[in-house]
Amino acid sequence: MITLEAKAWLVSLAYDKAKEHGYPHELWTTRLLARHARDHGPSAGHQRLANLVQGTVCKILGQEEIKPQKVRYYLERRDAEFEQKMAEVLCVYREVQVLKKAAAKSKKNQARNQASR
Repeated sequence: MITLEAKAWLVSLAYDKAKEHGYPHELWTTRLLARHARDHGPSAGHQRLANLVQGTVCKILGQEEIKPQKVRYYLERRDAEFEQKMAEVLCVYREVQVLKKAAAKSKKNQARNQASR
């Protein structure tokens, strides 16, 4: 039987990001969480977690209504200059649109000029 302390350790782990524990994944899957708990639980003092399976992880997290693999909303501001950079990119898009229209109009005028000769 898994102790309450081991369950609490697993639940607290589920609240972390998988990246914080060296994985390339942003979010935990129950399979990854089970593997991590098997690999690291015993060294954290939870010997019973050495044989933990994915189904047990699902049960434990389900009892706590925790779904680490499902995120409703996630936003992390990483760049303080994001808004200025975004505005610059949008201006470039607008300039490209204007240039495309001008080029199309110029082509149309050239075609008309050639047709009238």
